[in-house]
Amino acid sequence: KIDNYARQWEEMQENLGEDIDRFLMYIRNLLLMTRPKANMLEEYEKGIFKQGILKKGEDFFEMVFDTYAVYDKLIYLSGNTDVAYCNLIRILNSSLRNTDWVPVVMAYYKRFGDNQLTAFTHKVVCKNIADMVCGDAPSSRIEALNKIMNEVSRTSSPSQLMVSSCFDFDKAQFLAAIQSDIYGKGYVKALLMLLEYHYQDNSIEKSFNQISIEHILPQTPDAGSKWMSDFTEEERKDFTHKIGNLIIIGRRKNSSLGNLDYAQKRQKYFDKNIGSFARSLHLYSKYPTRWTPLEYRQNSNQVIEDLKKIFEI
Repeated sequence: KIDNYARQWEEMQENLGEDIDRFLMYIRNLLLMTRPKANMLEEYEKGIFKQGILKKGEDFFEMVFDTYAVYDKLIYLSGNTDVAYCNLIRILNSSLRNTDWVPVVMAYYKRFGDNQLTAFTHKVVCKNIADMVCGDAPSSRIEALNKIMNEVSRTSSPSQLMVSSCFDFDKAQFLAAIQSDIYGKGYVKALLMLLEYHYQDNSIEKSFNQISIEHILPQTPDAGSKWMSDFTEEERKDFTHKIGNLIIIGRRKNSSLGNLDYAQKRQKYFDKNIGSFARSLHLYSKYPTRWTPLEYRQNSNQVIEDLKKIFEI
């Protein structure tokens, strides 16, 4: 049995690579559901083994390998055939820097399996992103996720869990923040990719390689361009970095393309297939010839309505 554990550990370590310490912290979070206060070794020694939560040896290895199988399915998506769930995870992996939500999703799966898993994952991530948008400190966001994990452990059904107050956030503050200058914030790519998830057909498998955020109205339009005549200086200052002026493209940003007048930019993006994201395609189809303050305001209002729907406001 020891040889078998050694072989399994080696395979797991090879698959996880540099993420193995993070994975072991996920297990620590699953077991304790509190914010870490010491290094990982101390957390396991004093918080888990000495407290009798888990025994060293066989119990520990069985817990690790059982949890790794869950992680492999839910995060690496090995053998996972739920297309809508897989699309959501790929969007999160491509756009969200923090992974504090991962043990919460694993805790849910261990308790309720696939039952409403996609809906729960979406709800957890929206709560986590909303807390980021509202400016909550990382420690507060982790405490909020631990609260959800505790709720998972004591709730009898997914339906009961979905209406829990543990998902609440400051909606007024959220709405104010997403209508401010948002470009450059750590969460803006996640918001834009959630919009993509909202617009795309999630019965079809999607994958995301390189993605960038593009300004429709350029940050530094050329003198003499149509941008300069269509937008006043005050409008450019007010609109440029707001979410209604931002889209996702599937390649590195290219300033020579980005500064083209709107009709040329739209054509080049379609020709080069860098606007092939669902929402980007929708936007360029809806506004085929021009992007003026009128189109910007229409799109901004639509984006806010879409985000209100996504975040259940």
